[in-house]
Amino acid sequence: MEREQILKTLSHVGALITGSHVVYTSERHGTDYVDKDRVGTDPIVLSMVAAAVASEVKSLGVEMVVSPALGAITLGENVAYHLSALTGISVKFVIAEKEAIAIPDPEGLGRKCFYHSGNFSLRPNDPSFIKDKCVLEMEDILTTGASAKRVVELIRRYNPAKTHVAALVNRGKVSLADVGTPDSFFSLISLDLPSYTEAECANRGPCAARIPINTLVGKGKDFLARKSARA
Repeated sequence: MEREQILKTLSHVGALITGSHVVYTSERHGTDYVDKDRVGTDPIVLSMVAAAVASEVKSLGVEMVVSPALGAITLGENVAYHLSALTGISVKFVIAEKEAIAIPDPEGLGRKCFYHSGNFSLRPNDPSFIKDKCVLEMEDILTTGASAKRVVELIRRYNPAKTHVAALVNRGKVSLADVGTPDSFFSLISLDLPSYTEAECANRGPCAARIPINTLVGKGKDFLARKSARA
């Protein structure tokens, strides 16, 4: 798929948002957003973009695809399927899920409470899935690369033959080093989407333009809740 065709496809399913006021996971503000959840709502579109990724990385000899939960799971599964069809290799798929650590109920109500440590673990947690294999970590949207880097570090604990990283969209000028310096790094498309700190936003971003914060995507709802609590 050509770049313009990919962008048109993302726009068609409502995954490419422009001219809004979005708060990203990094807490920076911007006007544009790629809604990865929208990509998965259309199985045909999901399969199309997964096939495009698979076509680009088919020469790597990938034997295992790993995707972080939750957003990239269906994308990773589809990429593994298309790689199997293209290469004749039975490409397997596993999930990297965030570790949840049990903590006491902060309100003393006897509930089971957890927090995410920021680290990942494999599911199923079987070293044989990774050891001596050529592994592709499949991401959907990259903003800083920090999460992808943690997954790469997890994969390396299991002694793979090679580790590669691919993404549907690189929206933060993420580099090879940002994702942990794998053997290769590829994104289907790269988008230069400017972002601002809260202070910068007030001076020259969507805050200055008085564009209402979008609470349907990103972290806008959480940002407004925190701001209200501080008031």
